[in-house]
Amino acid sequence: MAGAALQAIEDGTLLTLRVAPGASRDALGEFDEWRGALAVRVSTPASSGRANRALLRLLERELRLEPGSAELLRGHRSRSKQVRLPLPYDEATNRLAGALR
Repeated sequence: MAGAALQAIEDGTLLTLRVAPGASRDALGEFDEWRGALAVRVSTPASSGRANRALLRLLERELRLEPGSAELLRGHRSRSKQVRLPLPYDEATNRLAGALR
């Protein structure tokens, strides 16, 4: 049901996330139906934007994106975030489903 965290936008797909910085390891988690967001853990602490950069690297690696292509649009200082993926909605849904297996 992670597709509910995705929304088609003009130049790609918007992914809604709930991020837990300072975790024991980096990992994509489960879909949080109540928040309408995908849970993500990053091991980097939330300090000077380091966790945001780690989040983008994790998404780029797991979703097989070009380095530097994912963009944090909202939530720079919050655990709730929205990231623009440079993929059409259907492709983003397929890649996310594959990464969550």
